[in-house]
Amino acid sequence: MIELRDKDNHSVLLRLDAQKLSQARLRKAWLPCVNLYEADLSDTCLLRAQLPNSDLRNADLTGVILRGADVRRADLRGAKVRGGRQGLEPSANFALAKLASADLAASDLEGVDFSWADLRRAKMQSANIRDALFLYSDLTGADLTGAYLEGSNFAGAILTHSKLAGVKAQHAYFFGARVVAVDFSDADLRDTVWEAGVVAGVDLRGADLRGATGLTNLYGARWNELTQWPGGFDPMGYRKGAK
Repeated sequence: MIELRDKDNHSVLLRLDAQKLSQARLRKAWLPCVNLYEADLSDTCLLRAQLPNSDLRNADLTGVILRGADVRRADLRGAKVRGGRQGLEPSANFALAKLASADLAASDLEGVDFSWADLRRAKMQSANIRDALFLYSDLTGADLTGAYLEGSNFAGAILTHSKLAGVKAQHAYFFGARVVAVDFSDADLRDTVWEAGVVAGVDLRGADLRGATGLTNLYGARWNELTQWPGGFDPMGYRKGAK
């Protein structure tokens, strides 16, 4: 059972069964620190809802409408957000959220703020994550295969053993990011920025890096005849180890 209270946390406005919220309309709901552990929130409207510091572990958020939702510092470990809909601005805010092992595959997350979020082992395959913020987020072991990442900002992020095969990441920003043992095979990485980061052991077979800047350390990287490099760039001058 959850209680919807006024912003002063005094009057109880409504009591709801947390396990049966499928298709509920919680537009602009004020739900800070609420316990929604394993709740069924599938196809729920959370337009501009306020859920900071809430417990959404293992919750079913399939098909949820997230436009303008505030989920900062919420715990979404193991949550299923597959097919979630972001829509038009303002974007949802997942800054500092715990999203380890969350399922965000095929979701519309364009422009979402994931800064400082824990996205370890998160599933984000084929998701629309264009123009999103991943500042200093931890994406260790995350699967973003086939995701759309054009214009997204990964400055200071940790991408270790992550899967980004086939991503569309033109103009993405990896300044200062730690990119180790990442699969970028067949990825569109045109005009990406890599200055001041650590790039090691990455798989660039079939990747398109035309126009990329800051590729000064490719230790242990793999590529093949299908890999496309920036004009005048010689990868052998920046890499040690076997091809």
